[in-house]
Amino acid sequence: MTKTGRWQRVSTLHRSFSVRLALLVVIFIALPIIVYSEFRDADAEKVALLQQNTRAEGQLIATALTPMLRAFNGGNADLIAKEVLRIARRGTVVRVMLRPKALGENAGLFIVAAAPPLPASKLNAERERLFQAGGLARIGAECGPVPDEARRYTNVSGAEEVLTSLVPVMSLQGCWIVLVSKSADRVLRSSLGRPYWQSAEVRIAAAIYLLFALVILWMFLDIWANLRRFARLAHDIRTGNAGGLSFEHQNRVPEISGIATEFDRLVLGLRASARSIREAAEENAHALKGPLAVISQSVEPLKKLTGDAHEAGRAVARIERSTERLDRLVSASRQLDNATAELMEAPEQRIDLSKLTRSLSDSFGRNHEPLSLAFEQEIDDGIVAWGSDVLFETVIENVLENAVSYSPRGGTVSVSLCREDGMAVITVADEGPGVDPGDLERIFERYFTDRPTIHLIANGEEVSTHYGIGLWIVRRNLEALGGSAVARNLPDSGFEITLRIPLAG
Repeated sequence: MTKTGRWQRVSTLHRSFSVRLALLVVIFIALPIIVYSEFRDADAEKVALLQQNTRAEGQLIATALTPMLRAFNGGNADLIAKEVLRIARRGTVVRVMLRPKALGENAGLFIVAAAPPLPASKLNAERERLFQAGGLARIGAECGPVPDEARRYTNVSGAEEVLTSLVPVMSLQGCWIVLVSKSADRVLRSSLGRPYWQSAEVRIAAAIYLLFALVILWMFLDIWANLRRFARLAHDIRTGNAGGLSFEHQNRVPEISGIATEFDRLVLGLRASARSIREAAEENAHALKGPLAVISQSVEPLKKLTGDAHEAGRAVARIERSTERLDRLVSASRQLDNATAELMEAPEQRIDLSKLTRSLSDSFGRNHEPLSLAFEQEIDDGIVAWGSDVLFETVIENVLENAVSYSPRGGTVSVSLCREDGMAVITVADEGPGVDPGDLERIFERYFTDRPTIHLIANGEEVSTHYGIGLWIVRRNLEALGGSAVARNLPDSGFEITLRIPLAG
């Protein structure tokens, strides 16, 4: 690929609506991941500080209660409860639990004091919930320290709490545990005791971001869908299947209704132009052929009157040939106009090229039997392309006519049709003299012909019966369908034209 081609490809991708939509999706996916990672790290630092503070608070509470716990003699439980209520601040939950040594190492834990106070009927249930939250089971018989780990749990009253500190205190009576927690509303704006993505701010931000992303994607996809509807309607208009639909009717985006209206006006203008071209072609042909017919009919009596008069005979012959030439020029002009109108308003349908090519080849063979031409066919079945009967008939007939006109009497015209790289390939070869290598491209130009003159008048005036529009129409029609037409001289002798037409999907 050349440097220019690469730049053109890059430029096309840069302007592509699909590429921009894909880039937008990538941004929508990548941005929250990056932002979430940064916010999570910041929240981790905040949580670490909060844990440090709550841990220190728990240690202070445990230190303040340690003398009283170690002096416990079984009769001062009320004093411990009062002290716990005094120490506990608003939003701080303290529970003092005891595993009596006298009951053995496998004895359970009993709640001795709590702030806020708990009814006696709920003590066992609260203890079970604390065990389920974890941490208590890790305290061994030696009543050693355990790693601090924030845990969330729901207490017996149904309120959510965060366990922030668990401090064992060894005494003569057994192992005391001072458990400090915070009510969830006190740590509402932190992710203490849970993953960061479960925090309220992340969920709110995610909901807003998701809504924003959906609105943007909805807008893009709505515009894209609108363009796809325009594309389908344009295809239907080109193939003659649009019915009464219009771009304005298919539009769903009010902001581009003006564009849809202009498209409808453009289609109406093209249809009107095609009709005008056809009508003008017919009117011009009729207007010119009428006088030509009168001249041709008037020449017949003159031919009889002149008899053997040499000069008069030459004049009548010149009039007759000029009239024939004008008649062919009028026919050629009408063919050009009709071909132009056909391209502007060509109905597109599935055409069986195999059947059409075989039929036209057989017809040419019958029509040119006096020339003893042999038509050899090698046509694959089931080859279908999008187009119209008139358009393809014009193309194939012009190529066959070109081959017949160059073929010597008794020669062979070879016609083949096959599939190749998603294209239908029609090849027509003759045994004629071929074309000058420098004219292989020029023969597809308008009004170019390298044919020998057919009539030679006595004074040297030459009259041609061909006007160089047949192959020009062939290439123009095929290029309008995304195909091509190329010509080459065969190695030994003869000439070949290859037509490439996109296959119907």
